[in-house]
Amino acid sequence: MANDLVKANPSRYDQAAQSYDEGRLHYSSRLIEHVVAAAGVGPDSTVLDLGCGPGTIANKIADHCGQVIAVDPSEAMLEAGRARAPGNVTYVQGSSDDLSFIDRPLQLVTFGRSFHWMDRAATLETLDKMTTPDAGLAFLYVAPLPGKSKEHEWYYAMLRASKTLSNLGGSSDKAIDPNAEREEFIILRSAFCEVTMFTHYEKTEWTFQRALAWLLSRYSAGSKDDDAEQRKSEARDILAKALKPYGDEPWTTMTQQRVIMAKRPA
Repeated sequence: MANDLVKANPSRYDQAAQSYDEGRLHYSSRLIEHVVAAAGVGPDSTVLDLGCGPGTIANKIADHCGQVIAVDPSEAMLEAGRARAPGNVTYVQGSSDDLSFIDRPLQLVTFGRSFHWMDRAATLETLDKMTTPDAGLAFLYVAPLPGKSKEHEWYYAMLRASKTLSNLGGSSDKAIDPNAEREEFIILRSAFCEVTMFTHYEKTEWTFQRALAWLLSRYSAGSKDDDAEQRKSEARDILAKALKPYGDEPWTTMTQQRVIMAKRPA
C-alpha cells in the first residue's frame, strides 16, 4: 500500500524546537517504565527512538538500557536533545528512510507521535530485519483530555487561539490525512502483530508560559527565522486575550498517557 501521509520536510520543526520542548506534554516515568518492562529492555539493550524530537523519550529511557540511538530530520531538535543527553544517547540526523548506519540488533523501537510521518508499512518491514526476536515496538502518545465542565473552558479558548494564529499565516503540524488508514491496522498486518495497549491518566497544570510555548510549537512549524519575534508577539497577545476571562494561572487538564506495544507472536 502506498504511503497515504504527508512527507516530512526535514527543517519543518527547526524553528519550533525550543517551544516544542517547553510546551508539548512529556511522557510520564510510569509510561516509560511500562514500555521498558514490556519490551524486555535491560542494561545491554539498544533502543532506537525514531522521530525523537528534542529527546523527550530518548533522554528519559536512557537510564534503563545500554544505548539509545535517537534519530530525527531536524538538526535544531537534535541540538535541543543533545543539550540534556546522558552519555549513552547518540543523536543522528536522519529518518526511517535509511537506517543502514545501525550496526547492532535493537531490543526496542519507540515512536513519540512520529509514526504518522513515515512510510509506515515500509518502516515496519525494515525494523523486522533489525530487531531481536523478542523485541518490542512502542507507539507513545500524550494529550490533554479536557472535559466539558466549566474548569476546562480555558483549554478550548487556547485551541481557538491556536486556530486564530494559524489563520494569520502559521503552519499546521497535523500530518495525517483524515482518510488515512489507522496505524493499528498497519501494525497488525506486520510481523509485529501481537498488539496491546496501556493507558493511564494524570492531572497537568498549565502556566501562561507553557500555554504560549504550546501555541508557538504549532504555529512556528515551517516558519522563517525572521518571523520569530513577530510570531511570538502575536501569539502572546492573542493568548492573553483568549485566557483573560479564566482567571489567574495555573489552569488544569487531565492528561492521557498511552502506548501501543507491538511484538512478534510468541
